[in-house]
Amino acid sequence: MEVGLLPTLNSQLVRLDRTYGSDALAVDFVHALMDTLKKFEGDRSIANLRVELLHLYDLFLASRPRMSNLSLDLQKLVLFIDEHPDATTKDLHTYLVEFLALKRTRRKSAVEHAIELITPQTRLLVHSYSSTLMALLAYCAKKDKRPKVSVAGQDQIKTDKIVRHLNEHGYTFQVVSEYAISHVINEIDLAFFGGLTLNAREQVVLGPGSASLISQLRSYQIACYVLLTCNKFSFWDERSELAFREARKKSLDHFTYEKHVFSHDVLPLKSLTGVITERGVKTPEQAVQLFTDLQAWYLGNEKKIRGE
Repeated sequence: MEVGLLPTLNSQLVRLDRTYGSDALAVDFVHALMDTLKKFEGDRSIANLRVELLHLYDLFLASRPRMSNLSLDLQKLVLFIDEHPDATTKDLHTYLVEFLALKRTRRKSAVEHAIELITPQTRLLVHSYSSTLMALLAYCAKKDKRPKVSVAGQDQIKTDKIVRHLNEHGYTFQVVSEYAISHVINEIDLAFFGGLTLNAREQVVLGPGSASLISQLRSYQIACYVLLTCNKFSFWDERSELAFREARKKSLDHFTYEKHVFSHDVLPLKSLTGVITERGVKTPEQAVQLFTDLQAWYLGNEKKIRGE
């Protein structure tokens, strides 16, 4: 069992992402920062808080997979301190409240772009639990624009959450094992996936099982989109594994072996039909251009907080 700070933090982040989705995790993280600022009993000077936040930021950057929506929030907070050296913890709290409002606006915009791809006649496949995807399904119901939904069954907890949400919003749906989608391939027009990040290698990191399912769907020319707002773009170089890797000891008969388990799938961006962001539905080529345009800004901020 891992007991070091980084692997322990890493495994907890992966567990929370699996259970709640990266968007919900990011909201909870901001609330946790706000609560920590309120209850922290150590050196509350703004200079020391900057040191502590930068240390946390470095830990998050070292985690795999990198959860960019958390890292970029920390980067913004450190940059705010640098730009407001007289700021108080109350000022930081107020700034964090703005983060929450921005997240809601960002998700709402992505949902409004995504719904343009859907009609009541659409036969939609959904895979991997995503709060943005759940918001989209709720919005479709509100607009009386419900597609017929097939759920690619996977982790039972996630599947149950998706099914409850569909039932709550009056959907007609079916659940099919993600390993048996080939049997209902003619009942699918469109597929949506939740995504964790888009990295500088033009790869999308997304839930386990997604990559093989997308490859199968695309072989039948079924459009596959990932919901990925721009705060999930990972602008830093990737110098190690892209997912959390765990080696599990297994026993069989009279010998033992290791089973290597990875937290997420990694897929070339070009394998997708497109990416749904708060800035519109982008083709892979357009998504790369958007990534490049934003990368210079964020890496400039990185240099600022490092004093380079």
